[in-house]
Amino acid sequence: MCWELYIIKHLQAYQNSIFDMFFYIISIFSSILGVIFVFFLLFFLFKKYFSFIFLICSAVTTTACYILKTTINRPRPYQLDLTILNKTNSLGKSYPSGHMTTGTLLVFFVCVFAIKKFKKTWQKVLTILLGFLYIILLAISRMYFGQHYATDLIIGSLFSLFFSYAVYFVASYFV
Repeated sequence: MCWELYIIKHLQAYQNSIFDMFFYIISIFSSILGVIFVFFLLFFLFKKYFSFIFLICSAVTTTACYILKTTINRPRPYQLDLTILNKTNSLGKSYPSGHMTTGTLLVFFVCVFAIKKFKKTWQKVLTILLGFLYIILLAISRMYFGQHYATDLIIGSLFSLFFSYAVYFVASYFV
């Protein structure tokens, strides 16, 4: 059995209503709701232009992820292995993970915000550690739901980091 399928089956062996709800909450934040929340957080608590850099980055990353998904056309795990449960109704293909791409984008911008805004080192470190924890929980949630392989999540995160940094760097240069 593929190591990625083994991870998914192992996670699904622990399914229960508490994990379902917990991982649903983790996953839902890496959707348009998370983008809206972080936009307003940045808009009202930081610099206005920074929130628009975030929106531009979100649009670029989401579009590039969609193009990759349709080009690569990798089926979701539950579509290839009928023993894997499909615990959500995600549309589209598996590679790269759109939730992971969005989640990493959100964490990147919240961490940049924390580094620039917070004065105390412990606040910056805590924000970064919570961001990493969120990314790990998000990855687990997407496999728990049977939606993604580990490689979908790793590439989605790296892809998002690349685009987030590139768009942030270019936009910051002009502002």
